[in-house]
Amino acid sequence: MRHLAKRWGRQAAALGYRASGDSSRFLRGKLCILMYHRVLPDGHSALSWVQPGMYVRQETFERQLRLLKREFEVVSFADVLALWEDGRWDDRAQYCTITFDDGWLDNFQYAWPLLRHYGVPATVFLPTSWIGSSDWFWPDRIGFLLCAVQRSGDDQKWREVCALLRRAGLGGASGGGAAKEFAEQVILAMKDRSLSDIQAVIEAIQAATKITVPNERVLINWAEAREMSREGVAFGSHACTHTLLPQLSVEACAGELRESAMALAGQGLNTVKVFCYPNGSYNGAIVEQVAQAGYQAAVTTQFGHEGASPDNRHLLHRVGIHEDVSSNEAQFLWRLAGPDRRVAWWAKRLFS
Repeated sequence: MRHLAKRWGRQAAALGYRASGDSSRFLRGKLCILMYHRVLPDGHSALSWVQPGMYVRQETFERQLRLLKREFEVVSFADVLALWEDGRWDDRAQYCTITFDDGWLDNFQYAWPLLRHYGVPATVFLPTSWIGSSDWFWPDRIGFLLCAVQRSGDDQKWREVCALLRRAGLGGASGGGAAKEFAEQVILAMKDRSLSDIQAVIEAIQAATKITVPNERVLINWAEAREMSREGVAFGSHACTHTLLPQLSVEACAGELRESAMALAGQGLNTVKVFCYPNGSYNGAIVEQVAQAGYQAAVTTQFGHEGASPDNRHLLHRVGIHEDVSSNEAQFLWRLAGPDRRVAWWAKRLFS
């Protein structure tokens, strides 16, 4: 009931905000860099386990493209860089550019046909070592396994998994409720752990449950990337291995930056010299390394907008778009303008 009340309250606020016209006033002269991950049609198998913040439905994405075409000047990332360089920024325009992280296969299957249909450019950030492989990112493996265990109806196995996670210092809750929400808690708790620790937990879950992750490709391959590249999609670097860069040595980080750019160039893709920090993780030294490696800009996962002269082109803000906060036009505009975040920021400034 509390969840429904919150959802209805958010919708009422979004409708009122849409009617106020404040979004047009606030976003005038600004750039929204939209951050998408996956675009999934109804009935897709991944909907049973994928993290809520990782996808929009295909029909939602189409509605969003129609609104963006109607109310924004939708530009490519190359155009954004040119506007900054040439000083042609229009303070009356509402700018928007679309980005996708990771290079999911559904970007090719479901998002790209809509981008082509509406004539909208986009940038996809690729972790180059993963492209074409059948491996899954570890958060997806965790989500799949936990949801599969709960769906099996085997209460004993579920209790064993929850106990295993508690022993590993994860999943402090009992594991009650929906597996997707529980998986989200576990994934957040694992974010800063080493890949070897994460792999050990995944292997322990598989050993306890006898469930394995499907051996199927979930990311695009290079042939699909080249096809997208010929029709409106540009590609940028998301490093090679998608490892959190602060966990790497200076030399290893430099290798990720250099080799991912070389891999993109070697495939003959339409590229932009823009970097996307894996998992939005960085520090000051890494930001400096990215700039020194020749990237003209870099995007974070931090919410915000940019204008005619960003404070730091290697720390660009984005607006994360996912189904549960943008399923209709009113909520989408609320998300784009972020009035709730602005109020929270003002309140923090006022009372701090």
